[in-house]
Amino acid sequence: MKKKPVYTWYIQPLNVQANETVARELGGDVERGVLCEDGIKRTLWRCEYQFAAYLLQNAMDLHILVKVFSRRGGGAVRPWLFTKSRRAAAVMARRKLDAMRSRKEAS
Repeated sequence: MKKKPVYTWYIQPLNVQANETVARELGGDVERGVLCEDGIKRTLWRCEYQFAAYLLQNAMDLHILVKVFSRRGGGAVRPWLFTKSRRAAAVMARRKLDAMRSRKEAS
């Protein structure tokens, strides 16, 4: 049976608010001089997948700018493009619509 690849997730804060949020949540799990696939060395914060997804989904509400990177196994660190499946996008849209309707009814 084939083993599932192990992924390591990283965050690169791009503004002050993002840096403060990431530092508060992740503490000192920062790696300096991480060589990425494009040949650039970056300072990245190691995190769990759920935290990276949370930051990207809520970036506008939190007023933060971040880039997310991933490493598969012992491979190169590369930018991660966050995409949702159609079903997940439909569920999120439905939830937002329900929230808007409930706020409208409450007022």
